[in-house]
Amino acid sequence: MKKSKRPISVTIIAWLLTIAGCMSLLVIPLTLIMSESREAIVQQGISITRYIISGFVGIIICFFAGIGMLKGHNWARLLYLLVTPIAAIINITIGLSSGVDPNGKMIFGIVGYIVVLIFLTRPKVVTYFKDIMEEEKIEGGR
Repeated sequence: MKKSKRPISVTIIAWLLTIAGCMSLLVIPLTLIMSESREAIVQQGISITRYIISGFVGIIICFFAGIGMLKGHNWARLLYLLVTPIAAIINITIGLSSGVDPNGKMIFGIVGYIVVLIFLTRPKVVTYFKDIMEEEKIEGGR
């Protein structure tokens, strides 16, 4: 059976997520090595342990969501769409309780998520992932 053609928006988003995950593997350790960056993290009321844990959880989510979407897995699309807003709410809540005001990075992240949300919930994209699931069911039943 012919495999469904992946929409270009899915390809772009998936590669951006995968690349962001890989780049973060470099950024987090480099940030911890640089004393000015470490101090800035602590001054924002964020513990280094929380920074490391949340950073690596984010890496795992971005990387697996990106690779999964490139392979046509709907769970990867849903992983990104569901976990990202939950993580944002947790980060904002923790930040506000620590006395950290929401800043431009948070607003940029929210706007970016809304753009990705629009693209990953378009009818053509939803149909693509449904078609892939149906194709996998048919191939698995043989």
